Amino acid sequence: MSSIRLSGTSSGYYDLTVPAVAGTNSIDLSNLVVNNTAASLTGPLTVSGSQSQAGLKLNSGDTNTATGGASQIDFGFNGGANYRHNIATRHDSAGIRNNRIDMFVWQNSQNAADNGNRHVASFDGAGVTFPNQPMVRMSLGSHFGLNNVHASAPGGKITGFTVHENIGNHWNNSNSDFTCPVAGVYCVAIFWIKYPASGAAHVDLYKNNSSLPIRWRAPEAGNHYYQAGGSVFVTCAANDILQWNYFGAPGIHDGNGQWGIRLVG
Repeated sequence: MSSIRLSGTSSGYYDLTVPAVAGTNSIDLSNLVVNNTAASLTGPLTVSGSQSQAGLKLNSGDTNTATGGASQIDFGFNGGANYRHNIATRHDSAGIRNNRIDMFVWQNSQNAADNGNRHVASFDGAGVTFPNQPMVRMSLGSHFGLNNVHASAPGGKITGFTVHENIGNHWNNSNSDFTCPVAGVYCVAIFWIKYPASGAAHVDLYKNNSSLPIRWRAPEAGNHYYQAGGSVFVTCAANDILQWNYFGAPGIHDGNGQWGIRLVG
């Protein structure tokens, strides 16, 4: 056995006795239990094991309603405890839901010493969710472009949306632009109704004020409520801007339409 002498109070020292690995300069910590909320180690710390053994066990998981409020792992910045991201777990013996791992990141609206509170992912037994996934869902608040011919590029930028969800506030309803916060693949989905007048009418997707080869076209003939819609996937860089432009004379009816953009990968 080997001992590590730890400085303690003014009254003395504490001896930590652990088994040494024979013939090496290392100490076997395989059965060491640390039960001290103030304990800290200066790394790097390597936890050895095998494919058939757990390398690290953390026993501070919370209740199914997270009443304790503590995380199981904190990630500080550059050797300190500031700007911490963290992982927390919940445990429920009565069902699959609320058995989950939650991931949080620090955000610049917090104090440097705070634990991160921006909830970015939940891995729950009932499903995986991303609470701050960039997304907007809208409908038109009024008819658009009635009897107003938008015949040539860039057509008429579609405005006048009623916003139902705007996660992350990446949609600007004052200029009808969606600014992509990160590089990735975005799903763009619309369902729209042509106003009941004859003539060509289609909606085109634009990125950074340039048209993409993506178009939703309604039938031309007759004074009827024709419908058009669908979903597409668009690869974007951070700060790319997406918008919809309208071409045609009849206009877009405000009823029952749906417009949305969401980061998916």
